[in-house]
Amino acid sequence: MKNILLITSLYPSDDLALMNNTAVCHYFAKEWIKSGYNVRVIHLYHIYPFIYYPILKMMNSYLASKTGHAILEARKTKEHSYHIDGIKVTRIPTKKYRPHGMFSNDSIAKTCGRICEILDAENFKPEFILGHFLHPSIDVISRLKSIYPNAVSTISLHGEEKVFREEVKRNLASIDLIGYRSFPIRKAFELLYGELPCFMCFSGVPEKFISLPKKFDNGIKRFVFVGSFIERKYPEVLIPAIHDAMCGEKALVTYVGSGKLEGVLQGLTREYEKSLTVHIAGRLPREQVTQELDNGDVFIMISKSETFGLVYLEAMARGCIVVASKNEGMDGIIKDGENGFLCEAGCTKELTEIISKIRRLSNEELNALSVRAIATAKAFSDSIVAKSYIDAVESFKK
Repeated sequence: MKNILLITSLYPSDDLALMNNTAVCHYFAKEWIKSGYNVRVIHLYHIYPFIYYPILKMMNSYLASKTGHAILEARKTKEHSYHIDGIKVTRIPTKKYRPHGMFSNDSIAKTCGRICEILDAENFKPEFILGHFLHPSIDVISRLKSIYPNAVSTISLHGEEKVFREEVKRNLASIDLIGYRSFPIRKAFELLYGELPCFMCFSGVPEKFISLPKKFDNGIKRFVFVGSFIERKYPEVLIPAIHDAMCGEKALVTYVGSGKLEGVLQGLTREYEKSLTVHIAGRLPREQVTQELDNGDVFIMISKSETFGLVYLEAMARGCIVVASKNEGMDGIIKDGENGFLCEAGCTKELTEIISKIRRLSNEELNALSVRAIATAKAFSDSIVAKSYIDAVESFKK
């Protein structure tokens, strides 16, 4: 059984309700366990001087409106180990003197020392050291590579390519493979650092999410948005664009999520109530989100700064016709006019034109788009993307 050491600054935990609960790395780990690997997770949890917390707590509402995430909820200074889905995780507090600043050499050295103590105590010798999120993972992995020189080292990037460039350059010598979460991230990173041995590190959808294609008998009339109601996701653009494209024909727009712009959406709902029925469903469990996708014809989210966007794949898995953003996380996976459509982020005029184009398609053409969307989602199931990821790492070792 081969040992994978997964190092990440974000991971689901049993005692953090808001922060650090993204599950993208956990989806990979679960599939690797199923495939016979032994996975050990180290969660590098950022902690700051106490003085910052009252200030950042006051700023959380503003930051959440911009990013969709609460930045801080607690200052947990004790190491914490727990199991999730059969995977052992240890959260190690990693000190940082200020938000968006560099980690000190002393902090990195202490963290690496503690990781080695944990691995030695468990007699765990990694054959693969896989990192996610640039800092401090690349700093830690660079040091661990000198301790475990035969282990394949990787760092998978989520869009942080411009952070501390000189430090990144120094540490890249210790990284065997770069993982890219999207084609735009790869392009941006290679412009700064050149071409390096790499692989694509896409997310996947559970096989159970994949449905039969939709049957379009009466064109498109039902539109769905799933995401945070924040500025960079432009949820307010949908209502006027759909109104103009529908040319007076009644349509249903369903919003799933919450956020600062909910008041704006409510105002638009009243303004366009004669031509559109707008339903703001709020946050829903994943199963209910699936039901909303099943009830919709077209999924639209034309956001910027979208690393990947798993919800797009989930919508495609349910047979929806998807409109995503150009030059963002789904560009290259969604091919305009073939398995979905691409629109300039936040552009009402272009979105109106795309919806009008979709409305002009025959039912047969709409059905074919739904079939191709599902075929794309099948190629990005959890098991397939996790296997592709670890196969790339295994191939480098050979």
